[in-house]
Amino acid sequence: EFEDAIRSAIKDWQRDADEPANLFSRNRKLDQVTMIKLLCLMGGNSLRKELYDYPSLKVSASSFSERRAAIPSELLYYVLRRFSDTDNGNDAFLYKGRKLIGIDGVNFNTALNKDTPSFMPASNTAKGGYNQYKATVMVDLLSNQTVDMVLHPISKQNEHADAAFMVAWNDFPPCIFVCDRLLLPNASLFHFGVMSSNVHNAWIRTVCGRIKSDYRYSVNVVYNNFPWPTPTEEQKAKIEQTAQAILDARTLYPDCSLADLYDEVTMPPELRKAHQANDKAVMLSYGFDIKTTTETTCVAELMKLYQKLTEQS
Repeated sequence: EFEDAIRSAIKDWQRDADEPANLFSRNRKLDQVTMIKLLCLMGGNSLRKELYDYPSLKVSASSFSERRAAIPSELLYYVLRRFSDTDNGNDAFLYKGRKLIGIDGVNFNTALNKDTPSFMPASNTAKGGYNQYKATVMVDLLSNQTVDMVLHPISKQNEHADAAFMVAWNDFPPCIFVCDRLLLPNASLFHFGVMSSNVHNAWIRTVCGRIKSDYRYSVNVVYNNFPWPTPTEEQKAKIEQTAQAILDARTLYPDCSLADLYDEVTMPPELRKAHQANDKAVMLSYGFDIKTTTETTCVAELMKLYQKLTEQS
């Protein structure tokens, strides 16, 4: 189906752009559809590594690069924009009637060229420097589609200015913009309950990095190393129930921000009770004693679980 969609997009572009239908159509392993499919599915590894994942092709990196250069840039842009179109009116891609747009930046290196603006001198490298760019990317978080991107040499990057430019350029309908976002795809109430618990918060306070006094939640350091409980079906259902109670308590105060709701002094009693019940449910799923477990002993037990997990792997 993916290949058929690409083939249809290519035909539409050829028709709209008045391009010959036989463009790039010689009978080779790397035909136009295969090339664009590979480019869409590549995950950012080296070209040799990406091609290694498709052993049936049996093509070299140089052959791939040669064929890639033959794709008209206008065609590739047309196909990518078509697949990235999130203005589909599907409520499944909306949060309370609004799009969730994430904005973040990533640095990446390119081939060495000292005569370009992206060159960064570095005396500690063998070649005296490197070429690096900054990409500020805008993503529709619910449809998992790229919306826009701004690219600059690293010396000229300004992520905040790039984000403001993309917002103005795209003329968005009402949206919620999230910066430095982390997304847990297909998360359930169980995931929400555990991550909202005092157990996970104790883990955060121990292993999380900081910017000034604020926590900097890291996927690799905090989330990926967190030892999840192995609850019974009954315990899991209880966590899902208490997690939903937290969400229900929040909806009672639609005009309050999260900062208002979680102010230690003014926190609504319904929300506080919901969190307390959720904390107990999660602690029981770990087998922790509710009355005697402190944050210190909780973290110590989590570290023991983490050690067991690393020994198994």
